[in-house]
Amino acid sequence: ATAQARFNELSAVREEVGKRKLLPLEGTVEEVSSGQGVPLLQPLEGIEKKAAMVLFSFPPTSKEHVRLVELLGLERVHKLEEMLKEEGEAWRFKFESELGEYGSDIIAEDMLQDIKRVVEKERFKMKFL
Repeated sequence: ATAQARFNELSAVREEVGKRKLLPLEGTVEEVSSGQGVPLLQPLEGIEKKAAMVLFSFPPTSKEHVRLVELLGLERVHKLEEMLKEEGEAWRFKFESELGEYGSDIIAEDMLQDIKRVVEKERFKMKFL
């Protein structure tokens, strides 16, 4: 596929992902409040959600995981991994629920592009502080 076709495909994916709303967790009030049945995820900000999904959905030697480390830095990825290690399966499930009709590589690329944009903005702001 040409670079333009790949760009168009990613743009379409980004648009579709942006349209989706998160569904509430399923389960009875008792299951959720007791911590049984449905895994409760720690609330995360912005790119941390996407980073967690990529982190727990791909092995450390994968290109997606390597790129995540390049974008966020090893220390930040390790900190996130340590903080969320008990929720790894839930973050993997959340990533899989985002897939829809697209493959994991396309969704991961879209998430990594979003992470890259935010990291670049953070670095740009730091230049002026």
